[in-house]
Amino acid sequence: MKTTTIFLCLIALFVQTSTMSAQTGRLKVAQEEQLLKLDSIIISDFTRYEYSYNQQGQLTSEKYFVATDSVNMIYDLMQLTEHNYENGKKMSSVNSYGFGGVLTLSNRKVLEYADEKLSTERLEYYYNNQWNSAKKSDYLYREDGLLSKIEYSVLINGNYSMTEKADYTYDEQSKQLLNIVNKVLMSENLWSDKTKTKFDYNAGNLIAQTEFNWNDTINDWKASVKKEFIYDETNSNKVIYKESYFAGDAFVTTLEKEFTLDNACPTANLVLPYETNLPFKVKEENIVSSQKSSQYYYSLLVGTGVNNVSHPVTMSIYPNPAKDILNVQSDQRINAVEIFNVLGKLSASCVSSFDKVDISGLTKGVYFVKINSTGGYTTLKLIKR
Repeated sequence: MKTTTIFLCLIALFVQTSTMSAQTGRLKVAQEEQLLKLDSIIISDFTRYEYSYNQQGQLTSEKYFVATDSVNMIYDLMQLTEHNYENGKKMSSVNSYGFGGVLTLSNRKVLEYADEKLSTERLEYYYNNQWNSAKKSDYLYREDGLLSKIEYSVLINGNYSMTEKADYTYDEQSKQLLNIVNKVLMSENLWSDKTKTKFDYNAGNLIAQTEFNWNDTINDWKASVKKEFIYDETNSNKVIYKESYFAGDAFVTTLEKEFTLDNACPTANLVLPYETNLPFKVKEENIVSSQKSSQYYYSLLVGTGVNNVSHPVTMSIYPNPAKDILNVQSDQRINAVEIFNVLGKLSASCVSSFDKVDISGLTKGVYFVKINSTGGYTTLKLIKR
């Protein structure tokens, strides 16, 4: 699993400060590891992406620039996405587009929650000086908390009518996502397969994502696009990303990128504006068939901790304040538990069972417990006494 790869790296960096019982999660106290946030990506000096965060490590804005003068590094803002939060939950994302240096409101997504999980996402467009509803997506979950289905509806004559749905299936042992099957409603209660996304893994890392279209002629799935991550066994700093389209009876590569990774910094130590299956920090990427290259720029996150609400789950820690043993509960499978101090420095990580964590090796003070699960991650405030 990806978390396994991350912990193997962390084990080499951390030193253990106390002896734990076999029934209790083992903490390894970290050295000067810190959370890093991705501030910007610059692509060949022609385009630029900038990201801003709040003190909780939540993404607040995404900006996309295009260079009008690449020599003097003058950029025009082409798109702005602003994320708004209430009580730690993302409530909306608003998109504006730039025209002649002026930003114009375009659309937004409004999020609703039930039992701390994302339940509905509504798409609204801005016209006639007001927001107008257009579509919505309803999220349904399994008993273990994993996403099982998304139902897509369109607003027609004041009522939402479901037109498509996506079914999610997982490996029941690893809980890794295996397939997403999209179906379209042909007539009342009659669904037809439309597209399928298949995921393949190796040692927990995503190595292939293949898109299929349903073909009525052969009455079967037909491959259309494949995205691959190829890991260099002799150089852990290199990963090749390929996109191929199915033509005739074989895949033809249309895009190939080479990522340069910093294998001293696992992804778990990063605050990113997107999800990634790469196990380590990306330093740069190069398109093999052209001169285009992307540079990644990071900085330290100094704040009150990280709280990812893109995939909200139900988690708790107790007792709080705690002295020696911290109990961790989640409605999803826990992959890792990490503890950060108030400056965002990684103070300890758990490398065995996660439901009971021995924190006796930590000094007294305020910490933030980052719980990584199959549905994302959540950070909770802890007082160590």
